[in-house]
Amino acid sequence: MSQAESAISAYQRAAVLLAKDRGLDGIICSHLHYPLVEQFDDITYCNDGDWVENCTALLEDYAGEFHPVNGFDMAPTSIVQLYPRAA
Repeated sequence: MSQAESAISAYQRAAVLLAKDRGLDGIICSHLHYPLVEQFDDITYCNDGDWVENCTALLEDYAGEFHPVNGFDMAPTSIVQLYPRAA
């Protein structure tokens, strides 16, 4: 594991422990430039990546689920798929 991967992993673990200690269901972080939605035991960890370099973000659908998206690949139909009432 590279030094950068190790640092990201440590950051994720710390964020998940913070959410768990505070009795939260999950935590949303940013600025790691690596979009991710992952379950760590009973905690949902979300990172939106970054909009400037990689054009990534998180979308929450009507069911409350988070989805990482890439703005470079996103067509208007993909927004309608996530938000049918937006059509």
